[in-house]
Amino acid sequence: MESSISFAPLIPLPVLLALAALSAGLVAFGLWRGLTGWWLRALAALVLLVALAEPSWRQEDRNYLPDIAFIVADGLSAKAAERHAAPLLAAALPDLKAAGLSIGPLALVSMGRVAIGDEIGEILGARMACMLIGERPGLSSPDSLGAYLTFAPRPGRSDAERNCVSNIRAGGLSPDAAAARIAWLIEAAFRLGLTGVRLKDQSPTALAAPGRSSGRTLFEAAL
Repeated sequence: MESSISFAPLIPLPVLLALAALSAGLVAFGLWRGLTGWWLRALAALVLLVALAEPSWRQEDRNYLPDIAFIVADGLSAKAAERHAAPLLAAALPDLKAAGLSIGPLALVSMGRVAIGDEIGEILGARMACMLIGERPGLSSPDSLGAYLTFAPRPGRSDAERNCVSNIRAGGLSPDAAAARIAWLIEAAFRLGLTGVRLKDQSPTALAAPGRSSGRTLFEAAL
């Protein structure tokens, strides 16, 4: 809740300022000449000027726009979202908040796809959308979760404008390691003002990983 005073002058502002200057001059003249009742005239002028300015006291609730909006969707593997989304968020949120970033309300989407994160991120006014979604099941990884990062989300964003941290699962990328990569990518995206093909994952965990399988753009992930 924030409080403020606003003014809606009944006369043009230049006229009001001129009257204020004239009143101040007359009061100063009366004080200099030692005229009796000058303070009453000053009080009357002040009341008149305040009435003409028509001040009003306002209290309002302001919803501040979040830096990051997290969206969780089942995608192609509900099991992945059920098993790994919560541990990943538990690992990522404390560090992001400690970095001074604000987090929007969590959105849950049934049968969602990656692009729905752009629309939700825009609705929430977020600077970054992070879509946590079940990836296509494989023979050895039926519960792999992917995190798709989009800077300045809005409908119509292309796959080339996203970064992907994939293979988040037991036996793959752990929630802690994934959270570290996501935090690095978010910091870099905010610094550069973009995500996608021009943002390469140079986080310590990505550089140390064999094959550099995560932190890719969607185009790189398809290769």
